[in-house]
Amino acid sequence: MLIINADDWGASISATSRIEECVKAGVIDTVSAMVYMKDSRRAVRISKNLKIDTALHLNFTAPFDGDNVPKRILESQLKIISYLKSKKSAQFIYNRALHPHFDYVYKAQYDEYCELFGSAPQRIDGHNHMHLCANMLAGKFIPAQTRVRRNIHFIDEKKSILNRAYRSIVDLYLTKRYYCTDYFLHIHQFMREDSEKRTAGLKNLAEMSKKAEIELLVHPHQTEDYEFVMSDEFKILTNRVYRAKTAHNY
Repeated sequence: MLIINADDWGASISATSRIEECVKAGVIDTVSAMVYMKDSRRAVRISKNLKIDTALHLNFTAPFDGDNVPKRILESQLKIISYLKSKKSAQFIYNRALHPHFDYVYKAQYDEYCELFGSAPQRIDGHNHMHLCANMLAGKFIPAQTRVRRNIHFIDEKKSILNRAYRSIVDLYLTKRYYCTDYFLHIHQFMREDSEKRTAGLKNLAEMSKKAEIELLVHPHQTEDYEFVMSDEFKILTNRVYRAKTAHNY
């Protein structure tokens, strides 16, 4: 099963509009929605009208820029942003002082999603994948048995043993506590300049999806992603496999 998911739904008018176009074209199956952002409320109306399956896209790195965001939420989020962007290793280090801020900002986004969509999120992932930062994992804020995005699965990329070991440990924890797909891949892993390698990669993706549950991440507001998923080559190959219009099956 292949689930093609677009992140940043509601982040901006341009992002939402690009994703909406891709959904209507049949190249995007599900979306991950941001709350407290400029286009969050319009995006909710569109998703309801089009009956798009949505996840909560937790945001700990991009300042909330929607209208009337409570001051306390903004202040707590900015403290988190300052820490996570202070150094690359910050996401891997648990910060005890920020525990209540992560708790508060997580719950605020969860509750806002429930208010906007009229139901609790059935899937949760994160902007810049920060739903998997040390404070979120240690805090266990996301309820058990929720559908949660796992770490990206590397196909050809060479990563250090330490990097792979860390990701494996986190994924082991995730699969024991939550529901996860078998693989999580990024569209950029298939966007090769060599046309033969690109076609081979997409065919491999199609074959993998016949035996496993795969989430494929796309950012349509980025022109290169948009042009690739809207290409005839991508449409033909991905339409040959079972595509899930909802991610509630895994």
